[in-house]
Amino acid sequence: MRLAILIRVYNRINDLSANLKVIRELWKKFNNAFVIVAFNGKSDGYELPEIVFKYADKVLQYENNSGHLKGNSQLILESYNYIPEDTEFLVILEADTWLLDDSLISKYLNIMDNRDIAWCSSEWRNLTYSLGIDFAILNFNLLKGFYKDLFNFDKNPEEWVADFLIQKGLKFLYIRELMPVHIPKILSSFFRLKDRRLRIFLKGKMITHHIECLKNGIEDKYAIANCIINSQFFYTSVKKNCFIMKIFYFFLPYLLMVTPQSSWFKSKKHIFLRYI
Repeated sequence: MRLAILIRVYNRINDLSANLKVIRELWKKFNNAFVIVAFNGKSDGYELPEIVFKYADKVLQYENNSGHLKGNSQLILESYNYIPEDTEFLVILEADTWLLDDSLISKYLNIMDNRDIAWCSSEWRNLTYSLGIDFAILNFNLLKGFYKDLFNFDKNPEEWVADFLIQKGLKFLYIRELMPVHIPKILSSFFRLKDRRLRIFLKGKMITHHIECLKNGIEDKYAIANCIINSQFFYTSVKKNCFIMKIFYFFLPYLLMVTPQSSWFKSKKHIFLRYI
């Protein structure tokens, strides 16, 4: 299966460098995938280091940044012409979203290929039809004809993508190993998580921390990644209690399954379906 990877980045340059290193050195089956980096932070003073040009097959640098969400759309849309013509599947990825093992991709590619599924990602919110776009696997053969409309969003991109696929009759599948993304409100004061978002997905071997929210920045993220993969892959002086971390994140999904939440009592809503 011919796979391409599109990584979007504005200012998370350290994350980008680490993410590329993970793809090229930790991934086993798809470490030679065609990697495109789409970058729109140059006009604000951010620069890409040499490692990006070493590991990426194509680096696209855009002077104009249309803002957080529209800028994200811009990076995906303007990268379309650089995706190799023989691409069968496309992974879209944010720079700060580190998938530390590509076995998850292998698993879902086989399912997508056998069942004509157009999109795989997490469910972003459980009260709306929504699909995560920080990490998603696209069946490019099924979606290339819809690509420019699919990613032409300026708000609520997760809801837009889900409703677009539903309206077009295209099938999607949730990646359960990367769920839930958000914890129930009843637990928000206990976990003290910004935006109620989880950042460690043990079963999917993914971490998505914003390094400015970590005490030791990128060094903390390196240490967390090392715990997840049971290796000192990243050099860092920061130490974590890997055993406690793994026990906690192993049992956490089961706790969340039995925690009362509003989705138990409210029906899931469409945000954009009538506008598409």
